[in-house]
Amino acid sequence: MRLPAPPRPQPLPDLPPHLQLCPHFTRTLQGWNPLDALRLLYWVFFKPQFLRDYVEYLAPGAWEAHDKEAWNLLRQQPALRGFVLHALLLEILVPFGLAWLLQQAGLSVDWFVVALGVAFGLAFGVAFGVERGVAGGVAVGVAGGVAVGVAGGVARGVAVGVAGGVVGGVVVGVALGVAFGMALGVAGGVAVGVAVGVAVGVAGGVAVGVAEGVAVGVAFGVAFGVAVSRAPLYPLSALLGVRRDGLAWLPLPALRRQLRNAWRQDPALGAAWSREVLAYSLQFIPVVAAANDWLTEQPAQAHRFARLALQAGQPDLLRYASRSLAAMLWHEFKRTLFILPRRWKQIPPYRQDTPTRAICGAYARVLDRLGSTEDTTQGLPPASERAALTSALLQAAGVFASFPDFPHAAESAWSYRLLGRLLAADDLPGVRACAGERSPVALEAALRPELVYALQVLLQVAEEAGSVWRATSDLPRQQAALRATESLRDLGEYVRQTCFEPEKTILSWVIERWSALFITVGG
Repeated sequence: MRLPAPPRPQPLPDLPPHLQLCPHFTRTLQGWNPLDALRLLYWVFFKPQFLRDYVEYLAPGAWEAHDKEAWNLLRQQPALRGFVLHALLLEILVPFGLAWLLQQAGLSVDWFVVALGVAFGLAFGVAFGVERGVAGGVAVGVAGGVAVGVAGGVARGVAVGVAGGVVGGVVVGVALGVAFGMALGVAGGVAVGVAVGVAVGVAGGVAVGVAEGVAVGVAFGVAFGVAVSRAPLYPLSALLGVRRDGLAWLPLPALRRQLRNAWRQDPALGAAWSREVLAYSLQFIPVVAAANDWLTEQPAQAHRFARLALQAGQPDLLRYASRSLAAMLWHEFKRTLFILPRRWKQIPPYRQDTPTRAICGAYARVLDRLGSTEDTTQGLPPASERAALTSALLQAAGVFASFPDFPHAAESAWSYRLLGRLLAADDLPGVRACAGERSPVALEAALRPELVYALQVLLQVAEEAGSVWRATSDLPRQQAALRATESLRDLGEYVRQTCFEPEKTILSWVIERWSALFITVGG
């Protein structure tokens, strides 16, 4: 079978300017410019996602650099080094400046505790920056210095009472809200961040209560739990909107409706804007709610929704289409409370009470199984994990086939069933047994043309395995093995450039395994 030219998937549309949240940098921040210092503080406390982009603007690749790689970049990139020094200066000046202002307002300040807080912010920021990246180190360092230094100094100076507990809880909570938002990630990390924040408030309240009294501990814990949610800042967040506040996680007014209208206008636009919102804010609740609203209106579009969610790199949209968001938030909160028994921390199951939820849950189980495999940077995962993933693929194919009236059901069921068979083929007879399959849909009409094309190439390779098996002499065997190896090499590059998860990783494993088989057979 002669295949057409490799197809290229249709990209998600570009967002119009009024929907774009990403920053556009035209110059570097100047350490001597007070407006740039205020801009950096604004980024830390309201838009830490901009720090990520700014670090990439200064030194491409610096956002993902860790450990020695991060140190090497700092030595090699003067602009990046200047930015870090600028941030370190702010980490020192801001806590002392705020503490001085509070002292002028009539509050008593323990300057020794402020100095300890600044030292903590510097140390923790550097350590976090080495472990998680420069941008995260800057955000956590500045926020941590303010939290521990200012709150600790003021709370100790307010004759440590209920008022001191409230002051400490609020300031630490608001500042550490930045740390949780930056450290635990955007989108999927929101549930974890909020739950951990509240749990830390409870634990901190207990600790403070033991040291200073029950009333002070309760005041600290309650104030911290409220502040880490940024509830006191919600009126300001609602005024600023999603474009200017990237750390507000309580749903902003009208955002759900705007996202739902985008999905209705063009599902690809809805997916693209959802990706933008999740990349530059913590507004996960409106994003999930809007996507589920559209799915409720268009239940037969489950496969297209799955395709768009995976193309946008947002698999959590699939998970929360089949699993209650409220139940997951409650689960994450319970998971952080170590005193609870494990049986109380079971993850909520995927719901299957409607065809749409069953289909989205089937995709999500494959993603979960793929995510639970061991680190495969050095090769294929163990055979037992590949077998478990094969089982998840076949189960998903069975779910898709159960609803044949849904658009793209036949294609999705065939693709995932064949993916499972290909992944399970561990020897030449197994590869040969995969030959003979035919796609139920033409390439130009496929929902995932790149996946259908890749599967068709692998089926051709399986036919070459038959040629290798039937060869009676070394030369025909080697020629067939060489043709198969070249096809797999070209396909591997195509898959890396065009496919999306989970198909991308699964196809790469199949290609790697089959390439090794043909190299061994062909000598």
